Amino acid sequence: LTFYVLYVMNEEYKHFVEVRREYLAREDSEVHPQHQYSIMIENIPNELRSDKALYDYFDALFPGRVHSACVAMNIPDLEELAKRRARVLRRLEKSMACFEATGNRPMHVVGRKRCKV
Repeated sequence: LTFYVLYVMNEEYKHFVEVRREYLAREDSEVHPQHQYSIMIENIPNELRSDKALYDYFDALFPGRVHSACVAMNIPDLEELAKRRARVLRRLEKSMACFEATGNRPMHVVGRKRCKV
């Protein structure tokens, strides 16, 4: 039974490799070639954490074969600041609408209820 399972797994792997090669070699006009050959690299050294530096590094390794390089960073502080900005923007827009509706300039005091229209 074990040999049969190993045989079937080997045959499936051969089939997978064949199908993958056909897919990668296919000139499909709907799929951009860059999408077929894109890679993701993690733990990039600090000196390579810019688009240009990363591009130059890989272009030196593979001359003329690098289309582009893009560094995507995980910045949790930026996400929190974006949420805060959205919250402040909503309050500003509400204040502007309150001013337009009532003609009175609203004041924002911490702990006080907001202007109601």
